[in-house]
Amino acid sequence: MKWLNISVLAGTLALAPLTALAQAPGIPHQFYGTVSYDSGTTPSGLTVRALVGSTVVSTSVTQSNGQYGVNPDLLIVSGPTAGATILFTVNGTPARETAAFANGTLTNLNLTVPGAAPGGTTTTTTSSGSSGGGTTNTTTDTTPTVTPVTTPLTEAQKVYDTNGDDAIDVLDFNSLIVHWGETGSAVVADFDGNGVVDVFDFNSLMVNWTA
Repeated sequence: MKWLNISVLAGTLALAPLTALAQAPGIPHQFYGTVSYDSGTTPSGLTVRALVGSTVVSTSVTQSNGQYGVNPDLLIVSGPTAGATILFTVNGTPARETAAFANGTLTNLNLTVPGAAPGGTTTTTTSSGSSGGGTTNTTTDTTPTVTPVTTPLTEAQKVYDTNGDDAIDVLDFNSLIVHWGETGSAVVADFDGNGVVDVFDFNSLMVNWTA
């Protein structure tokens, strides 16, 4: 019985860090994909928002090809409980798609929006008829432009930027998972320098999350 109790305790301790990682709140869920309107045209610079209830939990901006959630405007949701419904809007208009929050997940979600996209390029053609004149073509580019604002990492934060892209994001989280449990004096993702990649490194990564 004594040896049985020791074995059970050892197994519990071995699984403790992974259990803590799986249950830890706030592990991000990243979304990316394309935005499509019924009109078939999606201009760049549109604001894509992720909401839980009426609370905005993350934002991104569409690129010239209609993509959202790609560098430098990643759409990373953190904070909701597992299974919480995430709603999406594009420039304030609800998309048809929703998603369920899942810790540590990367999801390709293409959003479709009813109606015509705001902005874009409008072309007006005027013909004078057979009496003379000619044809006048007027093109107006009303596509909104958005310049992303980024804040440089501090010297203290740079230790968490494992890939050197000036952001502490899901890529650094991936490095943590890849090296989970490794030991040594110079292990990648051993942020606190205690010689092992463990739940303490996960906690400090979440505290310094910038994306």
